[in-house]
Amino acid sequence: MNNLWKSFWIAVSLYSRLPAVRVDWQKPAMQYAYCFLPAIGLAEAGLVWLWWLFCRWQGIGVLLFAAGAVAWPVLVTGGIHLDGWCDAWDAFGSHASREEKLRIMKDPRLGAFGAIGCGMYFLVAAGAWGEIYPGGGVTAALALVGCLFARGLAGLAAALMPCARPDGLAAAFSPGAGQKKAAAALGVQLVLLAAVLLAVHPLAGFAVLAAQCALAAAEVWMFRRQLGGITGDLAGFLLLGCQLAGVLAAGLAA
Repeated sequence: MNNLWKSFWIAVSLYSRLPAVRVDWQKPAMQYAYCFLPAIGLAEAGLVWLWWLFCRWQGIGVLLFAAGAVAWPVLVTGGIHLDGWCDAWDAFGSHASREEKLRIMKDPRLGAFGAIGCGMYFLVAAGAWGEIYPGGGVTAALALVGCLFARGLAGLAAALMPCARPDGLAAAFSPGAGQKKAAAALGVQLVLLAAVLLAVHPLAGFAVLAAQCALAAAEVWMFRRQLGGITGDLAGFLLLGCQLAGVLAAGLAA
């Protein structure tokens, strides 16, 4: 139980800019940090939900709502997942060898493909949230629960896949001996979130699940084929991609 408590605060301090209790970053606790990715997403979802309520109350337009819906999660996380998204775009856009792609992702500088990917993400995400705004509370709830589901998928991929780089962030947080427990914990969360999506709106909820699971499967296949495993950057890439797919599916299907 003590390790789980430490794991939670390690996850909060790593994946967000929320206030966190200082704990020792030791392997027994670090290996379960992925399990709390959906829980940290509750802060993002709560802020976006409050923003949606405020915008509806004040009659704020679609564009400003969409801008806030995209910006709030970046502010909460400090952009850590967006950093992985940009690094992955730089790597895959290079069409280089496996070793060169891993080197590019490790480089802190932003390349041309990363800038293109970042711009495309903000553009498509704002458009997707713009489809959510006029849809009502059910549509907004589907999109936000879908964002939590995407976090669970990213955590599950990071927990189960081999690490592409032995000295990277994913390797430091690799579940190791606790792999089965970490995967089981994330699996339970995914099942519960899927049940919520289907309960809120069976047809649209299924569309969100199908879109996210299909994209996650495609990305996992690509990670294995091109890099032999996953890194922290690739987990962020998968997380944001699946979130975006879920918001689009919710907006179009609800």
